[in-house]
Amino acid sequence: MQLVSQRQPKRLISLTPLIDVVFILLVFFMISSNFVEWKRLPVQSTQQGASAGTSKNNLLIVITERHLKINDAVVSRGDIKERLDTLAQRSPVQVFLRAEKNIDLQRTVQVIDWLGQNGIEKTTLVP
Repeated sequence: MQLVSQRQPKRLISLTPLIDVVFILLVFFMISSNFVEWKRLPVQSTQQGASAGTSKNNLLIVITERHLKINDAVVSRGDIKERLDTLAQRSPVQVFLRAEKNIDLQRTVQVIDWLGQNGIEKTTLVP
């Protein structure tokens, strides 16, 4: 007597649950990632041969390690906002910004931000 074995058909592996898991992970990482909106600061650089003139409405701000100089007058950090308020009332004001060597970019951006808050939009970086 011969035993007949019933062969079960091979089951195919379903990829549907794997695809579901991949999509769930994709959604999770998309939601949990940090979306940062980068802001740009409009900055002009001087053309070669251009210089900061000595006009009454032109300002030269030099960023040093410990303080700022506005037209060769040393201004402390606490007085800078008041000084910029008075300078912004003169119209139109063209500001030339010079940073000394080894000054952090954050400090330069902070000064540009202070200028923008006081309504001074024309800022030019000079070497």
